[in-house]
Amino acid sequence: MNKSPWTDRNGTTICEHDEVQILEGARGRVVFLRNYELPQDQWRIEWFGYGLEVPPQRVISVANRIQVVEKRGRLTKWTPTQNRLILRRMGKLGEECGELTAVTNRVIIQGLDEVDPATGLTNRVRLSKELADVLAQIECTIDALKLNYDEISIRVADKKRQMAEWDAMLVEEDAHDQH
Repeated sequence: MNKSPWTDRNGTTICEHDEVQILEGARGRVVFLRNYELPQDQWRIEWFGYGLEVPPQRVISVANRIQVVEKRGRLTKWTPTQNRLILRRMGKLGEECGELTAVTNRVIIQGLDEVDPATGLTNRVRLSKELADVLAQIECTIDALKLNYDEISIRVADKKRQMAEWDAMLVEEDAHDQH
């Protein structure tokens, strides 16, 4: 990935493929034109939504007015894994997540305590079973792929804290709506 000699208004190095936004709000992608010799000619921004009718703008002319909003990095070729353990783990984890998704959608459509006519089980029971299946697959995947459980636990705790804050906002909103 090529790095330009300029930084954005926050001091972030501007690199090829970065998505940038100018103060006025337009967004674009940084491109590096190898066929030019001077850096001020090589580094350009292709603004989104303008097509070929607007030529790429020189980075040097707007560097102090843009901000890097997404570091895209260079596109790379990828090859799907052939590792049988990873394939098995991802296959089973994906399958169970898909089944959980189906039940969560059913709860949204029908309600938590409605009965599934095909199984005779309530959506609450089905949801509990699918959550258990996903949790089991998550634990099996962590173990089989030797993922860092401590890092995952920290992320889980942080996500639970965020969800508690979010739930509290909804409870406040519900209480306000009832008055």
